[in-house]
Amino acid sequence: MAKKTKKYELIAIMRNTEAAHFDRDRELLTGILKKNGVNVQKETDRGVRSLHAEIDHQMQGHFLIISCEMDREAIAAMEHELKIHSDVLRFMLKRAA
Repeated sequence: MAKKTKKYELIAIMRNTEAAHFDRDRELLTGILKKNGVNVQKETDRGVRSLHAEIDHQMQGHFLIISCEMDREAIAAMEHELKIHSDVLRFMLKRAA
């Protein structure tokens, strides 16, 4: 029986605001997703934005929105890796409509 996948959106705030570092971090982020069996459909770079409150001594973050498909088992593994990744300030995974 094939695993049932659902559509999600991952919103990530990355620490590095410099373009060269962000490209490397974006590749690492998509690598983490693909390693956990996530099918990345679309990436939207929202650029550097000011944060409402300071996060880990940072007042700015680079926002990235990723549309993807994954099964339930992949969510836990992906979230675990994103939590320990030092360049991800915050992330939120939400079910796409």
